[in-house]
Amino acid sequence: MCGSPRITASTPSRCLNSTITICFMKSSCGVGIQFPKGAPAVLEELKLISVGGIGHVSLRFGSGLTAVTGESGAGKSSLVRGLELVCGKRSSGGTIRVGDETAVAEAFFYQPDRLEGVGEELQPQECSLALRRELSRSGRGKCSVQGQTVPLNTVLEIAPRLLTIQSQFAQLELLDPDRQLKILDACGGEELKATKARLEKEFYEVLDCERELRRNKQREQEIASAYGALAEIAPFLERAGLQPDSEERLYEDFAEAERELKRLRELRGRFRMLQNQESGGLISELSGVLDGLSGLVPCESREALDETSHKALAILEGLAEKIGALASSETIENLEAELEVLETSLGQIRKSKRLAKANTVEELLEYWHKGEEALRWLAGAGKIQSDLNEKIAAAKKAVAKEARTLLEQRTAAALALQTRVSENLVDVAMENAQFRIRITETNKLKANGAEKVDFVLQRGSQEIPVAKAASGGELSRILLAIQISLPDELMPPTVVFDEVEAGLGGRAAYLTGLKLRELADRVQVILITHEASIAALANRHYRVARRGTLSTVTRVEGEERVREIARMLSGNDQEEEALSHARKLLGADGADGEIVFDPDRFFDGKSSPF
Repeated sequence: MCGSPRITASTPSRCLNSTITICFMKSSCGVGIQFPKGAPAVLEELKLISVGGIGHVSLRFGSGLTAVTGESGAGKSSLVRGLELVCGKRSSGGTIRVGDETAVAEAFFYQPDRLEGVGEELQPQECSLALRRELSRSGRGKCSVQGQTVPLNTVLEIAPRLLTIQSQFAQLELLDPDRQLKILDACGGEELKATKARLEKEFYEVLDCERELRRNKQREQEIASAYGALAEIAPFLERAGLQPDSEERLYEDFAEAERELKRLRELRGRFRMLQNQESGGLISELSGVLDGLSGLVPCESREALDETSHKALAILEGLAEKIGALASSETIENLEAELEVLETSLGQIRKSKRLAKANTVEELLEYWHKGEEALRWLAGAGKIQSDLNEKIAAAKKAVAKEARTLLEQRTAAALALQTRVSENLVDVAMENAQFRIRITETNKLKANGAEKVDFVLQRGSQEIPVAKAASGGELSRILLAIQISLPDELMPPTVVFDEVEAGLGGRAAYLTGLKLRELADRVQVILITHEASIAALANRHYRVARRGTLSTVTRVEGEERVREIARMLSGNDQEEEALSHARKLLGADGADGEIVFDPDRFFDGKSSPF
C-alpha cells in the first residue's frame, strides 16, 4: 500500500462554503488520497493557477463519479481547459487569466503501472505521475513530466493513456465514418488487431513491389533512351583504346602530319622543277643550253667548257636525286594514308561524342562505361520484373485473404458491439431505437480494409445514419452507450465528460446519470454538468462560482450539497419544494449531512421520477 497523504491545511469534514485552494503534500503515491494496492490508475489532484477565470485552485479526486456544477459563465470550462492543457492541447489567447502573465496547469495521477515506450526518467515514481504545463504571454510555454522538461509531443503521447475528455465536440467525432471504423476495430480484440497489422503489412508490400516494378520499367526505358547509341559506337571504342587525351593527341598528330605533307609536296615540286621526265625540267634545259655553247666557243676553250658543264650537270643531277629521295611519291602516299587514318579516327570520335551527347572524350568514356553497366543490368531486368510480378501476385492473394478475414472479424465485432450498445440505449431511455452497424464493402481496398462503416439507428424497419437520425441529446446518449460498451482495456483510467447531457432532461437525463454511475464503477469519471438529477448521483461534488472576475471552486457536502442541487432544479437554493426534491434526489433527509445515494428508494428505472 502506498503511503498516507499529509495535508498542509486543515479541512473541515463537511467543507461547507470552504473554497478549495489547499495544496496537498505528496505522499509516496502522489497526493491527497490513499489507494489500496492494485487500485486502477486515477487522477488524484488538479492544480490550476491563472487559467481562464481561475486564480488558484487545487482539487483532489477519488475513484467513482465526481460532479462539477455551477451557473453558466461561472468558470466550469476553465477546469476543462486546465485538463486539456495538461493533456497537451494547444493554448489560445484567452487561456491565461486577464491581468496575469503566466498560467500553470498541473495534474497528479495515481499510476501503479509502468508506461510502455517511455524513458525511465518519466516513469511513475512510487505510484505517482505528474504532468505540468506552463504558459506565458511571451509565447514561451513549458511542458514537464515528473519534473523533466519535455516536448509537447511527449505529453501528447502519454496523456491519452491516463485521461480522455468527452465534450459535445466528441459527438461530431461520432458522426465521422473513419472514427466509427476505429471504434469498431477497437472492439475487435487482439485477433482483429493482428489481422489489421498483417493486412497493412501485405498491402504496403504490394505497393512497394509495384513501385519497384514501375521503377524497373522506367529505368529500362531510360536506359534504352540514354544508351541506345552504345551498340553503334561501342565497337569503335573497344578498338580505339581511347584515353581522355586521345582526341587532343590525334589532333596534334594530324596537324603535324599535315605540315609534313605540305613540306614534302613543296619539296617534290622543286624536284619536278629540276627534273621532269615529261617536260624535261631545269637540268634537261641546262644540258641543252650547255650543249649549244660548245659550238659557240673557240676550240681551245671548248674542252675546259665541256668539262665544267659536265661537272655542273652532275652536281644538279645529284641534287635532284637527293631531293627526289626525300620527297618520293611513296613517302607522300604513306603520309597521305596516315592523314586519312587520323581524320577517320577523329571523325569517329566526333560522331561518337555527338551520339553520346558528350562534350569531351572523358565524358564519352564515362558514357561508355556507365552504358556497359546499364546494359548488364538491362540483361537481368526481365528476370527481376518476372520475380516482382510473381511477388505482387502472391502478396495480392495474401491481401485478399486478410481483407476477407478482417471483414468477417469486423462483422462479428459489429454484431457484438451493436448488441451491447442497444442494451445500453434501453438504459438511457432510448428503448425504441436499436443501434446497428452497417458494413459496406467498397471497390477500393486500402491498408485498413475495403469496408465502409456507418453507425445507424433502427426505428421499426427503417435504418437511418446516426448523423441524420439522432438529436443532440440522443447523440450524447449514444456516445455514452458506446463508451460503456467498450472493453476495459480500451478505456482510459479517467474519463471527463463536459456537459454531454446537453439536450437531455427528465427521465432521459436521470437514466443517463445511472449509466455514468455504471461507467464510474469501471473507471474514474469526472462530469461537468447542469443536470441536477445527474449531479445527485455523484460520489463527490464540486461547485464553481463566479465572484467578480474570479472563479472559485468549492466542495459541497451535506446540506450545502442539498442547496446546490435545489439551485440546479429551480434556480433558488432556498425554495422548500426544490430543497425537498433535492433531498429525494440525494436519497437522504439532510439531517445528518451524510449523503448516501439509494437509486432503488427513488427510482425503479422504469418510470419517470418527474
